[in-house]
This record gives sequence, structure tokens and C-alpha cells, in this order.
Amino acid sequence: MSKLQRPKYSNLWKRHVECVLRVMAGALKRLSERLELPDKEEGLDRWLYLDAREEYLHLPDDKRPNNFNLISKSENPPREESDIGEQWTLTKPDFKWRLCNNLATTPNELAMDFDIESKRLGKPTSPSWILNREYVESGIARFILATHRYGNGVDSGLMIGYIQTMTPMDILKKINRHLREYTPKKIPILSFRKADFEENKIAKTSQLIKKRCFPPVQFTLYHLWIDLGSN
Repeated sequence: MSKLQRPKYSNLWKRHVECVLRVMAGALKRLSERLELPDKEEGLDRWLYLDAREEYLHLPDDKRPNNFNLISKSENPPREESDIGEQWTLTKPDFKWRLCNNLATTPNELAMDFDIESKRLGKPTSPSWILNREYVESGIARFILATHRYGNGVDSGLMIGYIQTMTPMDILKKINRHLREYTPKKIPILSFRKADFEENKIAKTSQLIKKRCFPPVQFTLYHLWIDLGSN
């Protein structure tokens, strides 16, 4: 009997990320077409989960992740014995889409999580709650600092931005200002194509973070923004 051919893990992960991004982009487009949406992030996340299920089922088999394994508010699992008891293992990204590989040859490759964090974007909702600043300090930073370790052990993750007020380009200016002023870690600024928002309400970009505080230190953070302000 011939042995099962073990797939190269890097190839599995690359395809997983591409497929998850495709599903989430389609789900956000579905979300934008709903006539009534909640204001709060938690409510938007719940609708996004339902739209992700629909989007997954409508994609061709070869364009889907291997399984619909989108999990909401799940704790970060330890990777090593030394991680047991660490505070970051209790942190919960808004979503995880887990890649499982039963043919893995190492424990850490059995299950790897593509972490997704979502934030509202637009005008401040109070003097102390600055949405665009939160996107940086309570969103992007969680993929970089050891306090949360989102994307732990993998080389990519995703930020979702729900645009509720302001124009996408005005928000982008505010986000980049906060990125330049952020002192704990140097973070590259973002760039979007205005035409993408004008044509589809949705835009995608990425930033390469060359040195974060936990492995792997080089990390690609994707960003998907959806303009819900015109609903």
C-alpha cells in the first residue's frame, strides 16, 4: 500500500489564506447589501458570520477553504508547554478560521488559526471612544504586541473595517496619522484604491510588518474595508 502523500504545509496555508479572504470579501459585500444593519460591532459580526456561510456555499469547490471552520470569539490556544497560564492565551480575536491538517508531521501544524479582528470606522462615538484610533491600538496592534498575540505561529491575519460614517479616504488619513503617532512599535501606513470603494463599496490592502514581538516576526496583515455608510 502506498503512503499518503503529505502536502507541503506552506502551500496548504497559502491556499487557505487566499480562500478565506475570498469568502470574507464576498460576505462583506453581502453585508453591505442588507437594508438594515445594527450599529454595534457585535451585531455586525453576527450578520457577517451568517453571510460568510452563504458566501461559502455559493463558491465553487476549488475556491473554498477545505472546511467551513469560522469560529467567533475563541481563545488563543497554547502552542508549547511554556504557554500554559500565559495571559495572551485568554485573548479572543473576533473570528478564527482554523486550518486542520490530519497529515501534519508536527503538533503545531495539526491546527493553525487565521485570526480576524473587526472594528467600526468613522467619527468618534464619544470624546473617549475614537473609532479610527481603536482600529490601530485595539486592532492592528494586537497582531504585533505580545499582550494579545493574534496570528500567533502563522505569517498572516486580517483586519476588517466597517465604515459607518466619514468617507473611506478621510478615514484612511486618520488611520495613517494614528499609525505614525503610535509609539510602542513602528507600523507601516496603509494605502487603498479610492476606485475600489466607488465601484464595489469594498477595498483590500495589506501591510508587511517586518518585526513583531513574537514569532514569526515577519507578518502580513490584510485589511478589508466595507463602506456601510451609504446604506
